[in-house]
Amino acid sequence: MMIDYYEVTRNISHLYNLLEDQQSKDVFQARLQYDIEQSLDGLIKLFCAGAKMSEDQLSKHLRFGDELRKLSQQNQQVIIYGTGISATKLGQLMIQENVPFSGFCSRNADRHKNGFLGKPVYTHEALTDNAGNNKFLIVPTVEHFSSALERIKSYGFPEERILPFFRGDMVKTRPYFEFMDQFEPDTAFIDGGCYDGATSLEFARLSNGRYSSIYAFEPDGDNLKLCNKKLDKSPLSNFNLISAGLGKTNEVLAFASGNGEGSCLVRDTENGCEPNVTYVKIVDLDSIAGEQKIGFIKLDIEGAELDALCGAKKIILRDKPFLAICV
Repeated sequence: MMIDYYEVTRNISHLYNLLEDQQSKDVFQARLQYDIEQSLDGLIKLFCAGAKMSEDQLSKHLRFGDELRKLSQQNQQVIIYGTGISATKLGQLMIQENVPFSGFCSRNADRHKNGFLGKPVYTHEALTDNAGNNKFLIVPTVEHFSSALERIKSYGFPEERILPFFRGDMVKTRPYFEFMDQFEPDTAFIDGGCYDGATSLEFARLSNGRYSSIYAFEPDGDNLKLCNKKLDKSPLSNFNLISAGLGKTNEVLAFASGNGEGSCLVRDTENGCEPNVTYVKIVDLDSIAGEQKIGFIKLDIEGAELDALCGAKKIILRDKPFLAICV
């Protein structure tokens, strides 16, 4: 098949010109650059664009690989925390660019008895047996950094030797919810990929409870348990927890659970999901919402966002909700 590069370039330019703010344009450019070059620096620039970082902050983060090489030269071991999507992508890029690291640490180490990406996978206990000696730990998953940090510390690993991929300064106080002052009261919130329910709780707080309903979707059984536990302690009114993923149509698909470290549909396993496969129900938002007006849709569903948007086309055209969509 012949590729019309002129047409591709024209379409990219058209999409870029449709964006209405500079940060969106910066993220678009950074994502395009990363898709082309697939480098560690490209990944860092993409995240930094989303975090509105200054040139000085960006410059500091771009020294990340060099800092890890220095640790290796000093006979320090660097280990990546997790074996989910974020950890996998970071590990792949570090291997590709010859940035040394010694392996991974995972709650699910028993599922990786033969290693992961050619590296050993340590249990928390094995990692902390000699934590004070020569081990550093990278935590690449920014959105769950706080919970991961508490878990690691509970095993006795020293905090000063934990290296957040972006050193914590890209973590926002209001992820997803930049425009809550414009949210239309008495409309519904869709929490796509609700994980442990924290996002729904945050939405309810920021909206001052002025919503009609919350529909939270989560296909991962372990995450559903976390959500029920959290919501038992802090119950929400008109909260609907739905054991399903979101997509284009109603169907049943194979699903790989990452046990909190990055779950996804099996078709995305080449991007790092673990082979802990179950079958889950997938639903489209258009068939779920009915006549209820939707005011806000948040999607953080590990690569299935485009399918979920297609399955919400009628809602989006009808209600024009705010969209917080992970890219």
